[in-house]
Amino acid sequence: MKSIIPIIILTVLLTSCHSGDNRNTESNEKLLVVPSHDIKITRSHIIENGLTAYENDSTIYVYIGYMGNFSVDRNDNVYVMSGGINGDQQIFKYGPSGKLKEKIGRKGRGPGEFQMIANIDIRSDILYIYDENLKRISLFSTANSKLIDTFALQNELLRQINEDGVLQYSSEFYPLNEDAIFVRAEENYLVQLLQGEKTEESVDQKFHHYYLIDKEGKAFPDLKFKVMDNRFGQIGPFPMTKYNLPHNLNFGVKINPAGKIYSTPTDSFLIKIEDIYSNEVRTINLPFTKADLDPNKIINHFPDSHSLRDISASYTFPSVWPAINRFLLDDENRLWVSTITSSYDEYEWWIIDEEELIVTFRWPGNKLDRGIEEESIKAIKNGKIYTYELDEGSKRTGSIVVYDYSVTRKE
Repeated sequence: MKSIIPIIILTVLLTSCHSGDNRNTESNEKLLVVPSHDIKITRSHIIENGLTAYENDSTIYVYIGYMGNFSVDRNDNVYVMSGGINGDQQIFKYGPSGKLKEKIGRKGRGPGEFQMIANIDIRSDILYIYDENLKRISLFSTANSKLIDTFALQNELLRQINEDGVLQYSSEFYPLNEDAIFVRAEENYLVQLLQGEKTEESVDQKFHHYYLIDKEGKAFPDLKFKVMDNRFGQIGPFPMTKYNLPHNLNFGVKINPAGKIYSTPTDSFLIKIEDIYSNEVRTINLPFTKADLDPNKIINHFPDSHSLRDISASYTFPSVWPAINRFLLDDENRLWVSTITSSYDEYEWWIIDEEELIVTFRWPGNKLDRGIEEESIKAIKNGKIYTYELDEGSKRTGSIVVYDYSVTRKE
């Protein structure tokens, strides 16, 4: 398993002045540029994919398959989905100590049953489970694990999606409350090309469309928006050579329970915040010096990709990496932003509260594997960091490792 120092006490001082050429630095004088706090991170416990025990200490063997998707409730219970093609189509609920407490749901087509679980989320003591095959979202109480309600994605929504030129659902969704959920649908550029909806010149303009739906699965006509996906770049003969290269922008959209929409539209340290009517609320734009990019590092990292090596001679790589790798929102609505530095072994995370840079710390990760490897930090809640870590040299899919953290103001 990836080695992470069990106790981390880091204080990184950032300055707004840089010696030499500062052409890659953007600034906003309204924002603080020096962290005001320290952070302490200690390992708490692990939820291992394999031998597991119930709370009553009866031991069973649980193999979940893909453990990368999970959610956490306010009482530190962790809900792990066993979905996908080969999953059990159940949710495994683990207690704060990491022991298995119960299973939720089963395979089937009836209420509270699933054919292919694709995503889960928790908002306000409700567990939301999206079934990709049945095209519905089931709501369960986190208090008693009972089914509360169901959102069915109706034909009217499918018709709206087709009218907008979008050809498929995504498993991504964001609950606003028990009566309204944002769902995402995405464009398939090759199909749209064949249907004449896109041309060679517009093929890079792929959008993700978000629709707010009610309990009946109907979309609110005036509450939808779209965001461009810049992850895939055209670097060779059209149309079959679109690559998700590590230096491409990472598509990032988050919607908080208040309906604020966060996105990263540029390669700078800029996060745009809008309301559900697409009105801009504010932007967060921090000073940041982007890391220099060496194209040979990227090409040599994929030795089996002969097509990438062949066409790279005619492709102009950018001179710098983008500023932001990805970002998360914690349960206090603070931003946790993973930034790309000169390191190939770790990212630097920035915690931002409103317009104040609280603290920075470093966490393992290889920028050359952006878009390929599983991201480590998955959720921040109740003073804990929930991570997904792969087992090296093993066929198991990995484990969930939980860390306690505390942030204290500098003296």
